[in-house]
Amino acid sequence: MSDANFGGFMKIKPPDPNDIELDSSGQPKSHKQIIQELILASKQKKYEKAKEADENYELVCKLDDEFKDPDIRNLLLLGGKKSTSDSKPKDAPSISGEKEEYDKIVRELQFEAKAGRASDRLKTELEVSTEEKEKLEQLEKDRLKRMHMVETDGGARKHRSADDLDDG
Repeated sequence: MSDANFGGFMKIKPPDPNDIELDSSGQPKSHKQIIQELILASKQKKYEKAKEADENYELVCKLDDEFKDPDIRNLLLLGGKKSTSDSKPKDAPSISGEKEEYDKIVRELQFEAKAGRASDRLKTELEVSTEEKEKLEQLEKDRLKRMHMVETDGGARKHRSADDLDDG
């Protein structure tokens, strides 16, 4: 009971035999052996991941080659409708080429960084200086009012406590 109430934090607990990893000879593994096993496991996972990526790349290349087949391409472009050779337009490859080029440009424009938003027109130096002068004059007027404790509604300021508020 005393160990549970902050009394046992200084005591060294004996190692749990289930937590110790043993090597093939039955001896506990050293820190170096454990690290080497971790490195090997990491390299194995990395190799398997690279192998899977290569397989996916080969599959994509194979699908690309199959898509170059004109029958499949026309089937996909026409939305599943079978077309006979006499009803096929003569300039279909050029239209699809133009369409591919257009799609490529649209995709590039979608991912292109936005240049900015439209803003007000640029002001001349004279306009900027007059606006700044007006702003400074207004700030000075406000400062003088505060300094002389002049209210905008005419009368002198009168103190109001929290009890004087018109909240009911």
